[in-house]
Amino acid sequence: MLFRSTFRISLTDGMADILWLPLRKMIEREAPGIDLHAVPFRADGEQLLLTNEVDLVLDGYKGEHKLIHSQWMSDLNFVCVMRPGHALAKAPLTLESFLEAEHLLVSLSGDAQGIVDTELTKLEKVRRIAMTVNTFGSVFPLLTDSNLITILPEATTTKYVTAGNVITKELPINVADAKIYMAWHTRQNRDPALSWLMNRINKIYAEVVG
Repeated sequence: MLFRSTFRISLTDGMADILWLPLRKMIEREAPGIDLHAVPFRADGEQLLLTNEVDLVLDGYKGEHKLIHSQWMSDLNFVCVMRPGHALAKAPLTLESFLEAEHLLVSLSGDAQGIVDTELTKLEKVRRIAMTVNTFGSVFPLLTDSNLITILPEATTTKYVTAGNVITKELPINVADAKIYMAWHTRQNRDPALSWLMNRINKIYAEVVG
């Protein structure tokens, strides 16, 4: 391909961990003139697209504005993640043992509350948030060498589970799946390079996440 374009994509580092390497390999083979710049994912994804600060938003932003298109990519289920030698690793995870554990929370906003805590509140239960981080990249080094446990989308754990760094367990409470979308502004509907990129993102995401 003879595209020569630079695209800015708003996404979490967890999503970049899934997509960036296979996408780079595909670009090198098929469209070496395309450059990708990652922009931190923010709650105001709509504003980033409307002001042309980014070309795509990848994650939990659906795109409600009339000038923004969005495409559903998948629903990601959540699992509990811990090191293989953790005291909770050998038995099914009960609500009691879950609440007694020390939890690591990935919070992009910095708030020490997540969707799990919302569900626990309905049960009149509270867990201990022993530590928070604001990137997914910080999670696995912490989990593999401490007694922390955390809740993550299962798709973000696959390669670490395969490598034997962590194990996953079914949650003892019901937590709704995370809906993942790709969103873009209508101004770019006829951009062939962006269309190519979106097609390849869909292909890679389907292969990695399913």
